[in-house]
Amino acid sequence: LLQQPLRTPARILEMRSRSGSITPAYSTDRALLLSNYPGSRAVSASEAKDAIARFAIYDDPTFKRRVQITTEEEWSTFLDGCRDKSEPGNYNLELLLKKCYSSTFS
Repeated sequence: LLQQPLRTPARILEMRSRSGSITPAYSTDRALLLSNYPGSRAVSASEAKDAIARFAIYDDPTFKRRVQITTEEEWSTFLDGCRDKSEPGNYNLELLLKKCYSSTFS
């Protein structure tokens, strides 16, 4: 569970330039995830939505265009498949972060 408010380390500002535009870096978002959820990264649906909304990938125009998650039903569909195996009532944030990037860049 979230121990403290999510904070944005200076490294989150490190983005790589790609064709003149700024794209989020998976390693930066993963570092943010690990720093804010040490040990336990299985969270409820509402915590998962809150966490993902704070990552750089969430603000990426390609992600926004490819992943429609504005309604509860869309969020539920997007979160599907990211359940934590050890805690089936919760979601695995690492799987969810990977899904965000694969949905955006594949």
